[in-house]
Amino acid sequence: MAVHAYKFRENIGGNFCGHNPAIPNFTLDKPILKGKGGVPRVLTLCAERITGYYYRPRKVLPSLDLANGSDRQQRSERRESCLRTLAALLKFCDVTSLRVGIPTQEGFINLPLSVIASHSGMGLKRVERAVKDLKAAGLLTVAQPRQLQPDGTWRGLAAVKAVSNTCLRFWFNPNAGN
Repeated sequence: MAVHAYKFRENIGGNFCGHNPAIPNFTLDKPILKGKGGVPRVLTLCAERITGYYYRPRKVLPSLDLANGSDRQQRSERRESCLRTLAALLKFCDVTSLRVGIPTQEGFINLPLSVIASHSGMGLKRVERAVKDLKAAGLLTVAQPRQLQPDGTWRGLAAVKAVSNTCLRFWFNPNAGN
């Protein structure tokens, strides 16, 4: 059995993950492109305005704050990861259908969570937990399509994710996140 040297870790808040509750990080590793050829303004507005949830969870999105089934407020690390995941999902959201993916000539390409995780700058497990919370809060729907293979087995495809129209209030109401 290998013996590892002890590494001192400074806890500035949170679970030794680098999270600072006083200075939340809402930026994506691969930022949202704005303007011509980028993400529609309504989606960037939603991503900007929904950050008010971090500071006042029960007032802005009570369903997300209560998604864990507890009366206690959602931890700040979890709130931050939910917001970053939602921003990454909005980056690829189709405005007409609210599905998350990339429209092409051949059809709509659903994105796996690994792509969402790479754009959010968080690990896959953290994004999976955030998606679970977003689903429980009714802000995201997820359906898992399957494809029948020639040998008679089923193959799972990238899940179809759709942002709920509950987020529309952040698009059209400038005071929704404040």
